Amino acid sequence: MLPVLPMPELMTKPKPTYRNVGTVTTRDQNGSIVIPVQDAVDQSGNAGGNGIVFHRDSPKGLTGEVVDNRPDGRRHELARAINEFGSRSVKSVAIPPAGLEHLDIDRSDAADGVELDLWVCNDPNEDRALIAVTPVVYQEMQITTPERDSE
Repeated sequence: MLPVLPMPELMTKPKPTYRNVGTVTTRDQNGSIVIPVQDAVDQSGNAGGNGIVFHRDSPKGLTGEVVDNRPDGRRHELARAINEFGSRSVKSVAIPPAGLEHLDIDRSDAADGVELDLWVCNDPNEDRALIAVTPVVYQEMQITTPERDSE
């Protein structure tokens, strides 16, 4: 009798690991909510990329693959071209409305400026240029000093 092997679709591949590359602030650029992605794209392994195709992979984050071609946002609601904005020509990308909704960010708040963390995949087993965008999570920690033992 042959051994029973797990079906490939049942085998789980570990999720890639990411490292934080900085915090950016959203801004309104001619009606689009834009974030600078220069550092993340440069460190992603595809510094010459012309677009990002985002996916709703995590509950409160967007994972994006940096792609060579300029994606058409009409064909894929979460795909956007990388453009250069501002006097310093910083690579930036618009966060699609569906992406803002997934991040639970109101468009008017984003137009006023919301901080987001940028992450880059640093997993040597991942062959795609991946970045991620998540809301900044501030944690307040209360530290108590232990009492001295009285002897």
